[in-house]
Amino acid sequence: MLDLKRQQQVPDANEVAADVAGENINEWPLHLKHTTPLDTEAVRQMTTAHAHTKAFLEEAYRYITVGASPDPYPIPHLVQTSRTIKTTKMTKEDLQKAVSMGKFEPCLDEHGQPIAHFDNRTGMIPTGYYGVNVFTVPEMKGRRRLITEPHLNAVMDKADMPQVKYPTRLGRRQSLRYAKYMLQIDFEAFYDAIPLPAALRNKFVFRCGGSYYRLCTLPTGARWSVAVGQATTWVIVDIDTPVIIHTMIDNILIAAKEGQEEEFVRAVRQVLLRIRAANLLTSPDREELLRYTEEELLHLATQNNVFLGEEYMWNGTERVVRNSVKTVAKLMLSSTPDRQHSIRTFVSVVSLVCYAIHTTRLNPAKMFRLLRAYRYFYRQVS
Repeated sequence: MLDLKRQQQVPDANEVAADVAGENINEWPLHLKHTTPLDTEAVRQMTTAHAHTKAFLEEAYRYITVGASPDPYPIPHLVQTSRTIKTTKMTKEDLQKAVSMGKFEPCLDEHGQPIAHFDNRTGMIPTGYYGVNVFTVPEMKGRRRLITEPHLNAVMDKADMPQVKYPTRLGRRQSLRYAKYMLQIDFEAFYDAIPLPAALRNKFVFRCGGSYYRLCTLPTGARWSVAVGQATTWVIVDIDTPVIIHTMIDNILIAAKEGQEEEFVRAVRQVLLRIRAANLLTSPDREELLRYTEEELLHLATQNNVFLGEEYMWNGTERVVRNSVKTVAKLMLSSTPDRQHSIRTFVSVVSLVCYAIHTTRLNPAKMFRLLRAYRYFYRQVS
């Protein structure tokens, strides 16, 4: 294991802060990517090595299926969220960009005209409609990420939603310790690629520029979106293979030991073909990877690989793990002396610190004071 201070090529936090000093964050470009819509029926038709994978998919897909039984959404006349919707601060340019890329669409009346006011003209949305908070958050790369947070989060019981469980970090590392070959595949703008049926879109309505709009794709801030995305990925990678496959929503890691070269290449190509059938775009590009020869794939898979904030390096015998350059850069930027934090950002930083320390195997007792402060702030908002 390597200590945080031994990382190479880490951006200087002061340089990063200087790059954004004096800039208007609201003028940073909105981070949206062109995607192709997920073929949910193709995913449903895929064969899987385990029956429970398909069962979880059907449970999660109730949230993007019209007429699902049981219906996961509340009965409109019995459970309602706020009937008023505040106008979002999204600029006209951002709105037009999102509409043109298929993320939003105008709410239309029976004549096909955009709705500026509902019939009651009080600013209240009718029964069956639900609001969604739409806002952006700045990222270190000098761009803004679009967040859509449904009001339904407040009235839907998390305990009733499909529960996603992952291997522990130690378990994951142990399974990858002797993996000479590792290849990561990421889905491009995964949530934006998962379409919402038209009949469900009125559950995600917001107001901007004097008119009402609604989401066309899976909301990024919905409690159930993780289950929908993870269920899709699990079905795609659930093939009959002896190699190791780990996933985290839109991240796929395929790994194999020395002597499993043939099985590794076969698994990679099989997963890529299933991704193509699902109509999802990837990074690296799925078509480019499919054109690789066996030798090219194996060479690519022996290089250093970053998965979930940890970098895995093959030293000829085993994979050595350290915090990724990106993780360290975030820590350095968040710990500058003049940095001010809200309770939310403070909690996020503490979580990141805990994650990074876990990688380096440092004694967690050293974090006692930091965790005590974390506990204090948690009590203030709980």
